[in-house]
Amino acid sequence: MKKYAILGVMVLLTLSFQNCGKVNQGDMGNDANGNPPAQYNKYSTADYSTLSLWDYARYQYLDLDLQSGQIVAFEEAGQVRGKTYQLKADVLAEAQQIMAGAEICEPVINSTDIENRVCTMNYRYPYAILVQQGDEARLGEITSGCDVPVDLCGDKAQKLHQWVTNIVDHLDTVVQ
Repeated sequence: MKKYAILGVMVLLTLSFQNCGKVNQGDMGNDANGNPPAQYNKYSTADYSTLSLWDYARYQYLDLDLQSGQIVAFEEAGQVRGKTYQLKADVLAEAQQIMAGAEICEPVINSTDIENRVCTMNYRYPYAILVQQGDEARLGEITSGCDVPVDLCGDKAQKLHQWVTNIVDHLDTVVQ
């Protein structure tokens, strides 16, 4: 019985130290200078009619119709339909201005680079999801330490992220 206890402790110690190695920054999905990939597939956002936001303060999804400004809340992490809100006209106009002419940048990763990389376990939830008839663009999502997120191109990504944060943080004041 003592042999099995010692063997169990050894196995637990071995497993607990499996992911403790340092990862070189050059292995993180960036080039040698730490820059993200230079090549992107670009897609227009014009066909996306819904912007889905995670309201972390109230544990609900907020599905915003980008044309009408109507927000439908889905409570219990998206399982139950909740309240319906109407976004104020000026707040909706700000979102429409950000989305006007925006493109989604999807990084192009060279498949030969993937084989030689060591990636950390890392996940960042998307700050918004663009939805059109079952097609989704999960903006800002990271699934590993080597991942370069899909996001809006240029400064529109930062502007949309700030706008989304403002909506979630001040939901009661941005709706009518």
